[in-house]
Amino acid sequence: MNSELIDVTPHPTILTVLGEIELRPWQCLAELIDNSIDGFLKRMRAGDPIEKPRVNIALGQETVVVKDNGPGMSIKDLELAVKAGWSSNDRFGNLGLYGIGFNIATARLGSLTKIWTTRAGDEEWVGLDIDLPKMATGGSYLLKPLTRIKADPNTSGTEIEVSRLRSEWKGSFLNTQWVRNNISEYLSKVYSTMLRSQTPLPIGFSLYMNNKKIEAWQHCIWPADWDVYRKNEGLVRPVQEINQTFGIKYLSKIDGKLYDSLDNISRDDVIEVPERIYGWIGIQRYADNKEFGIDLIRNGRKIEIGCKSLFEWDDVLEYPIDDPRNRGRIVGEIHLDHGYVFYTKHRFEREHSSWKQLLNAIRNNEPLINRPKHGFPEANNSPLGLLFRVFRRNSPLSKSNQTWRDILFIQDNDKARLWADSYRKGITEYLDNNKWKIELEGEESTPTSTDEYNIEFKESDSIETDIGLDTGISSEINSITTSTNQPTNIKEIPPGKLNVINETKTNRIIIPQLSSTVSGIGLSSRVYVIEVYDINKPLDSFHGTPWKSRITEKGVFEVEIQPKHPSFNSASFQLRDAILAEFAHYITSEEVAAMGVRDGTHYGEILVSLRNKFSAADSLGTNEIRSDIDSLRKKLIYKLANKLSEDSQENLLRKLSPEDQQRVELSYALGAANAKKIDFLEVWHIASLLQSEPSLFFDDRCFKRDWNPSKLGGNTDLLAIYQKQLMQDVWISLTKIGEFANPLTPPLELSRSYLVFVRACMGRIESYMSSLDEIYA
Repeated sequence: MNSELIDVTPHPTILTVLGEIELRPWQCLAELIDNSIDGFLKRMRAGDPIEKPRVNIALGQETVVVKDNGPGMSIKDLELAVKAGWSSNDRFGNLGLYGIGFNIATARLGSLTKIWTTRAGDEEWVGLDIDLPKMATGGSYLLKPLTRIKADPNTSGTEIEVSRLRSEWKGSFLNTQWVRNNISEYLSKVYSTMLRSQTPLPIGFSLYMNNKKIEAWQHCIWPADWDVYRKNEGLVRPVQEINQTFGIKYLSKIDGKLYDSLDNISRDDVIEVPERIYGWIGIQRYADNKEFGIDLIRNGRKIEIGCKSLFEWDDVLEYPIDDPRNRGRIVGEIHLDHGYVFYTKHRFEREHSSWKQLLNAIRNNEPLINRPKHGFPEANNSPLGLLFRVFRRNSPLSKSNQTWRDILFIQDNDKARLWADSYRKGITEYLDNNKWKIELEGEESTPTSTDEYNIEFKESDSIETDIGLDTGISSEINSITTSTNQPTNIKEIPPGKLNVINETKTNRIIIPQLSSTVSGIGLSSRVYVIEVYDINKPLDSFHGTPWKSRITEKGVFEVEIQPKHPSFNSASFQLRDAILAEFAHYITSEEVAAMGVRDGTHYGEILVSLRNKFSAADSLGTNEIRSDIDSLRKKLIYKLANKLSEDSQENLLRKLSPEDQQRVELSYALGAANAKKIDFLEVWHIASLLQSEPSLFFDDRCFKRDWNPSKLGGNTDLLAIYQKQLMQDVWISLTKIGEFANPLTPPLELSRSYLVFVRACMGRIESYMSSLDEIYA
């Protein structure tokens, strides 16, 4: 063996970055796996592939070991390997040589690294002990190679052992659930194209962690041959293949620059870089507000998982726009091998020419909506444009007799999600497409009550934003929506009724607006379940704390609250604020326990995330306010119409001005076939009718205050004063809301104070309204 000292002096950038860069454990391990894969690829390209290539990861309390059965390295290759990642020009054919580098990956795991390597035919293993902190103190980065006995001369491979692990990770590596949530699941997605058994790209290998095989994560998409018919598009398949070549660039081995041609360059001095983009995009079998988007891949390794930037045009998100819960279904896998990535391998460089090529291949680099506004008169016929037009909705259009099969959507989306989990686990029953077909085609052909009013913005319609610009976002106006993940003890609720169940045995009423399943908050990827209950007690029985929480045996965070407690008689502290603060404290404690103080999510960040999820009603965005006003309008109309005969409804409409009657008639003529005229009353119409017929809106119809309370029935003077005050209070709020919503009387300015005032008026109306349950009594 060569006894010369090996120079492991790191690139100056490494010394700087080591003190600044923050990486998660799976990213460090991925960098070491990338180097193993590069070894497999090297042998494959040489025509002598490794038989059953494999990488083993062992996580212990004191050490982390990554071992492969690759070709191994010579002394010279070993010296290059521990210094690579910053200076190599071979950026396009490898994974390991275009990233954070060996030194950073190992140093972020622990402070001491030992690497061993051997080639088939070598008589021994050679290795290095790398202690960067110690070497930095001594100022010398020269190491003497180590050797150890090799039992089988045909053995080849590399073994990396990292010790003196970071304190915040040591205990976590022994926690099976933590390892699965924070390492295994990420690696199964990042390397899914190479871990799968069928058609792995560009090479297949096996990955094991603590002797357990990591299976490839799979997309659960509708089969490509399950096409649907559209009048304008014909038969459309839910999977679109993409394969475009934009040319060839030439990378100089000498200076690392890219050239468009071989002019004045020797072919021997360059590497050909095909500018090819290939893969597929398709429709997932369930909708989700996070689990969608397109995976972007470089040399088989996924750099971006669920990228949603491809759905943006001119900084406006064009998909999803039809679902009130922002759930998407478009997914895909696109290979961008010639793209530039950041050294942490988390993102492609948007300014590089390859990104524009990607936009061309995916969406013709054109908008999906409001195309005339941008100078594009025709429909977007790109792969993404076609899927967007045909499958953008998550509920069928009743007026066009669409069925759930026409949009390839299972009406029970929660069931579809559970089935997809079983599909990914390889359970035979759920791999059978016939099971999915029966469920899909067995659904009712008419939409659920969330599409009851069937009001839809066309592609050319627009919504004004806070600054008065046309966003081009199309949307549905939906009736009342509740959480997508209700606790299992909640029964089916008739259309239009609030999802409130009275549990008489425990004298508790669940509050669905605050009961949900929460994910994506914190770094541990943990799913949290919260259930909030109204303790149905009289006001005079309140003593002590207004709420209390506990963790049930099933791991549910359960809160019992007393909404009538005096502490909630405040404009600045509401029931929801108390619950979210309590829940945020619990999640913070759990995240710190799982991730450590340094890497955990802070209480403030978690509280803000929860408020973003549960506090949409506080938003001062004009689009959100208009949407909430329309939901309020629908609830008022529903309650009013529930106890009015058709003749009474017609008589009520005649009390509008002739112009308003014509507008309602026009909207009714253009609306759904099963709609009623009263459905098209606007808020300003309701305010006007309240003045002329106030008793219709009270008396247990819309509002919970009696118009003729029994205590005042015998005193006509007091009754008249009471009725005037009651009507004025509600009418003023409705009028202000109507002024904001009426396009014929837009506000002069949308200042923050004005928007807060509109929100306050909406809250005032909500406080007067009776629950939907009351009108069924």
